[in-house]
Amino acid sequence: MDGVVTMACRVWVGVGILGLITLPACFLWEQSGIDEDATPATSRVATDECTWSGAPTYGGSGSFTWYYFGQGTSQSNGEYKTACGYTGTESGQTDTVTNIANGGLASDTYFAAIPGANGFDTVGRCGMCVEIINGERKIIATVIDECPTDNGQNPLCAQAGHLDLSYAAWQALGFSVGDPSGTTWAAVECPVTGNIVASLNAQGQVYFQNIAFPVGGVTSGGSQATQSQYGYWSNVSSGQVTLTDILGDTVTGDVPANGGDIGVQFPTAPAACTLDGG
Repeated sequence: MDGVVTMACRVWVGVGILGLITLPACFLWEQSGIDEDATPATSRVATDECTWSGAPTYGGSGSFTWYYFGQGTSQSNGEYKTACGYTGTESGQTDTVTNIANGGLASDTYFAAIPGANGFDTVGRCGMCVEIINGERKIIATVIDECPTDNGQNPLCAQAGHLDLSYAAWQALGFSVGDPSGTTWAAVECPVTGNIVASLNAQGQVYFQNIAFPVGGVTSGGSQATQSQYGYWSNVSSGQVTLTDILGDTVTGDVPANGGDIGVQFPTAPAACTLDGG
């Protein structure tokens, strides 16, 4: 494996049949909650949730748990760093993450870990947004992390349609029991503000964040970049870069030498989308 390893790892503490259970770092377990032609954009907020053909959708067949970074998420330069390469800080059990959707129903404290196996086989969904509904309550959260299911880890995450939510997202939804099943969520357009942000991991390794839709392809210096199991795109240099989202829309921007705003954003509500309720 090339580059810097940034996979998240959590230590879980919970109550089991035999009493208090503490599982070691990197043997992950699930904790139940109780209660809860593109144009450069300078401020783009989606007003309708937009999904697309083939997007993950679970109408009444999803399930949720919650977690917070202090349970074992890795740290880098004084911040927590997730399996998708997003960074954040923590106050109590509330985590705040940079470069994620924060307009409309979204918040920089609403995020999710998505099930993954075989070296994060769902890494392509990093940055995807999900709309979650509980009765009259509805939020949008950004996928920023993995809930690994290899070797029997996190059995709840092994269930189809499961998401591990941030504590703040869980609270906002107001679930009355832990591990709710029969729940509803769907992948949607991210209500982001501003342009796509290039976050540097190491030389030639770049995460693309604050995205309206997940990135499906990257071309840098005339060559195709590849996405690693750690979320970043390899062989990306500063200067012109072309990104293609999973719907096939393409934008061309510039990666600053030290990372940052690339000057463009994917188009929102493109023709390939079906507007929620439309």
